[in-house]
This record gives sequence, C-alpha cells and structure tokens, in this order.
Amino acid sequence: MGNFVEGFWETNLGDDLFLKILCERYAKEKFYIISRDSQKVFQGINNLKRYPRGDEFGLQAIGALIWLASLKIVQKISVKNKSFSQLVMKLIPRIELHIIIGGSIFMCPKDEHDLNKTEYFSDKKIGVNLAKHTFVLGANFGPYYFSEQVEQYARLFEKIDDVCFRDQYSRSLFPDSSNIRFATDIVMSLDTEKYNHEKNEKILVISVVNMEEKGDIDSSVFSKNQEEYESKLAEIANKYISEEKGKVILMSFCDAQKDYLASNRIFNKLKDVEENVSLFSHSNIDESLMLIAKADKILATRFHGMILGWRFKKPTMVVSYSEKTIQVIESSNPEQKFVKFEDVGRIDSDSYKDYFTEISSSTQEALIEDAIKQFWGLDLYFQKKSNFER
Repeated sequence: MGNFVEGFWETNLGDDLFLKILCERYAKEKFYIISRDSQKVFQGINNLKRYPRGDEFGLQAIGALIWLASLKIVQKISVKNKSFSQLVMKLIPRIELHIIIGGSIFMCPKDEHDLNKTEYFSDKKIGVNLAKHTFVLGANFGPYYFSEQVEQYARLFEKIDDVCFRDQYSRSLFPDSSNIRFATDIVMSLDTEKYNHEKNEKILVISVVNMEEKGDIDSSVFSKNQEEYESKLAEIANKYISEEKGKVILMSFCDAQKDYLASNRIFNKLKDVEENVSLFSHSNIDESLMLIAKADKILATRFHGMILGWRFKKPTMVVSYSEKTIQVIESSNPEQKFVKFEDVGRIDSDSYKDYFTEISSSTQEALIEDAIKQFWGLDLYFQKKSNFER
C-alpha cells in the first residue's frame, strides 16, 4: 500500500510546497492525497496520486481513503452499536504509513475544554489509531486556550512515531515527550537551483492576506484592522514604485481563503501607478517560485512569504498576523524585523525600508541544514523499510 498524506490541500503555496518537497525527497515512494476535483497544482509531481473528494472508486481503491470516508460513519455508529463499529474497523485496511504535514494543524477551539467532543480531534484520533505508523511534520501547536487541550494532544502524540514542530515554543509545551522535537520550517529545505536568477528585477512582491478568511486566527479580532492594513500596503506600494522606479506584484498565496479579494482592494487604492502593479494568484508551484526568485524585495504577510524570503535571501519585511510567525522568528532568525498586523498602520511610510531584513548567509545555511531534520523520522522509517524488503 502507498503512503497516505494528510494536509491542507486547497492550493495554498506554503502547504503545496510541503507536499512538493516531501515527494521529491522520497522520489521512489508513492504518495496519496485527497483533494478537490479541479485542483491541478500537483500535476507535475509524478509520484503523487490524487483522489478527488467524493470519488467512490478512488475511495475503494486505497484503504486510507476508505478510512477517511468512514470516519464520521464509524463515530456515529460506535455510540449506538459497538459490535458493528468494530466490524467496520476490521474491514478497513490499516494504513501502513500516515503522514500529517502542515503548519497550523493543531489549533484548539476557544469554547471547548474536552477536545474529544470536537469532530476535528476525533478524526485525528481515529486516523492515528488505524495507522501502523504516523509521522507529524512541519507543524506548530495552537493556539490553545485550556491546559486540558495540551494534555489531550500529549496523549495522542504518545501514539505517533515522530512529531517534529517548526518552533521551540510548540516543542516546549510537551517537555516530557521523547518523540517530540523541533526543526526549522520545511520550506527552508526547498531546492531552489532551477529558480535562481543571476540578477533580480526591480519588483516588490507583497504576499497579501485576507484576515476575514484566515482559518488559523480569530478573524473578528482583525477585521477592524483590515482597512488600515490594506491602506498601508497601498501606501508602501506607491512609495516603492515612485522611489525605486520598480513594479509591485500583489500575490495571493491562497485564493481559497480569498487573498485575491484583499489584493483587489489594495489595487483599487492605487492611483496613477496601475500600469506598474500586477495581481497574481498562486496556481502553479514553479510559476509562483519563479516570481519570488526574481523579486528585489518581499513584503510578507503570509507566513511562507517570510520563509521564502529567507530561502531566496531577499530583503524581507514581515507583517505578523499571529504568534506562530513571531515564534518561528525567535526560534530561527531573531534578526528579522517585523511589525504586528494590528500595528502596521503606525508605520511611517517614509521609513518602511528600515523593516526590510536580509538573512545572513551563515544563518541561512544553518536553517537549510536544520530544516532537513524535519525528515529524520521518515528517513529512518524508509531506510528500515528498504532494508526489510531486501
């Protein structure tokens, strides 16, 4: 059986890069995901098989997919009829390898102490229990609101072969767990050779985020600052065009979360410079990386806008919308300057350049090497598997 990969597959550049890097690292392995019918972003990854959600033939073809299709059914049946539930479980083939890869995949609800009452956590438990081996890569923990939430996840993590967070803070929440560790974000290990340009163009890439649609934050907290944020980005874009005689690209990393709407609103605030401003939505991994590779500077609101700024060694300005960004800066590159989303309106547009920080060569090299440690658990698993098969 192949290797099932669970993640956020909604054509979001950061998560798409996770999958690209995973598949390229283990090129001889076959991987499977479930994603939307219309999704084409992974077409160039030859060792990846995508099954559309709701495709009954696909769901019968792989035990992992049958398992996912059965989750809610099994949960409901288990309450009323334990014997039938156990029968269903026996009929579902066990997953040999279950990889959970993503960033904000362990968010906790504000209003529920007991995570067992939530569908999301229950699904995670069933998945881990059905899989022979489970690995977690690239995640951060939280936000969480009750100590019980951490305790419940600690018990779940005990059943997982290896959990690798991407920041020290998340790791510190589970000090007694020997199978939990942290390493730099996976995207720092991206092979950039094919994307490198000999000379940057005068382009400022702005990774725009639509706070009203972000799933990993309390959007109500930020909605009142959205107008101020978009106005400030428009102001900075105007400054860059007039002072640097360059161009600005407003980049949506994830149209599913409606980043493009924020890009459109910012574009409409720009007057007399429209010919120097472009709108770009991520739909092809290579095209998105080529765009970032040739940029002169990156203004990153999206988390992976920052990581890609580091990986391509671009002067990067960070607007942080969540603690996860700050925690990774503190763990990986504390020299990076940033401004919190709610404070972005206070930036003096005449001094915005002071926020652009270029990662040092030594720090970049260390982070690239450290990011590879995210795969240590899987490396060992595939090595043992290979030796066994011989």
